[in-house]
Amino acid sequence: MYSSCGALSEATSVFNSMPKNNVFSWNLLIGTLSQSDLYTHGAQSCYQHMQQKGIMPDQVTFVSTLSAFSDPKDLFPAHQLHTCMQSNNFSSDSIVGTALLNMYGKCGTSQTARRVFDQIQDKNVISWNAMFTVYTQHNDIKAAFELFSLMEMQGFIPNEVTFITFLPACTSQGNIAEVKRIHTRILHHNFESSVNLENALLDAYGKFGYLQLAWSVFIRMPERDVISWNVMSEAYLYQALNDEAFYLFYQMQEEDTLPDDVSCVSVLSACVNKVTLMQAKRAHIMLIHSEDELDVIAGTALVNMYGKCGYLEGAQQVFEGMPNKNIISWNAMIGACAQHGCKSRSLHIFYKMLEKGVRPTDATFFSLLHACSHTGFVEEAYHSFLMMVYIHHLTPTVEHYNCMIDLLGRAGQLDEAEAMIHVMTCPTSAASWAALLGGCSLHSDIDCGIRIINQVIKTNPENAAPFVVLSNIFASLGRLEEAEELQILRKTISNQQDVSVDFDFCEGEYIVN
Repeated sequence: MYSSCGALSEATSVFNSMPKNNVFSWNLLIGTLSQSDLYTHGAQSCYQHMQQKGIMPDQVTFVSTLSAFSDPKDLFPAHQLHTCMQSNNFSSDSIVGTALLNMYGKCGTSQTARRVFDQIQDKNVISWNAMFTVYTQHNDIKAAFELFSLMEMQGFIPNEVTFITFLPACTSQGNIAEVKRIHTRILHHNFESSVNLENALLDAYGKFGYLQLAWSVFIRMPERDVISWNVMSEAYLYQALNDEAFYLFYQMQEEDTLPDDVSCVSVLSACVNKVTLMQAKRAHIMLIHSEDELDVIAGTALVNMYGKCGYLEGAQQVFEGMPNKNIISWNAMIGACAQHGCKSRSLHIFYKMLEKGVRPTDATFFSLLHACSHTGFVEEAYHSFLMMVYIHHLTPTVEHYNCMIDLLGRAGQLDEAEAMIHVMTCPTSAASWAALLGGCSLHSDIDCGIRIINQVIKTNPENAAPFVVLSNIFASLGRLEEAEELQILRKTISNQQDVSVDFDFCEGEYIVN
């Protein structure tokens, strides 16, 4: 009883109190230990202790002990166990052999697992499926399909687990031809009534963008569960068909299928992409009807949705009403405020988050910098940037630097913005120079623009954007001739290959070196 309930201390206590232990009681203890992630090595030790006591292992002993090996570092004791199995003539047994090849799939190589598979005398569909799983885990899809052909040649009939194993592997390999081949085999073996298998097929077609095939599978399903509806909805969302995804959410409930967290997040994603506040509010109402209280996933999705739909007060109400929040929830609320330029509110939520003991991430600081950038709060942005690096020990990404460059450029602090580019701890991007150029354009700073063009010529001469921006600066100052000559220079440079070029502007003339 204690073993089946997973009560380790009680099971061990009962085992130790028994006057004499037989193979059955040892198997129960080994099985209990192997099922616990914390005591898998205890199962291995228990097996060794059993041998020291002179108890002969049986089929169950080996299967239970093998399930405790799941890491490459377990390979040496696993080999020892394999040797013991061979000496007891168990390695060719179908059940033990299947457990053994599963173990080698986790700890070793698919080649070792295949050698074990070939030694199994009385193979069954479970043995074949286990070998298929090992091949797919090791991304050896070709070997898996070759084995599948061998399976059919030898007269073994695949079951739904066989096909469910193959379909995700085909999807990850981008092999739609094999998905269609498997679909044909499913029809041939009359497995259309399996909802799990149909869901896997639906998911494969959806991820390849074959919506008509996905829909034909969906409408022909004799039975649909919530996963079926979710997978079909996500297939539409992959193709940005948000109205269709939203319709499925309604249709699912009309057919008395209760939505789950995935359903809710999908419909909220449809609202975000469509940016329709009316639909967002309807989705929120349906969410309230389907759940007693919003969990962290659905609540965070609602905050995101309202933020992107422009309804900041709605996002705030949902956020404050969430019983549990994680860092993603906090980031969503800070991001919603930042998106609407509410710098003070973003900072207020940020400091409240710190008071709750929640550790910020780089996404948190990106939202803060974004809020400061669009409201011109240079000092607060510097403070947030330094806090990120020196207090929370986070490494800024190019996006963080670009936010700072954009902010400084907007504020007219072009020298500081240019200096920020030169101290970046990560490679600059085209967006970095574009942000600085934006500041040059805003403040008509020709000298800074020329310095940027010289940098771009050295690193990315094909990038025409700096020339266009600087040309526009000249044009805005009424210096049309210089603007036109700059465009000619850009075309000249783009036609030259492997040539080092520098240029300057002096007394109305370009100097090209």
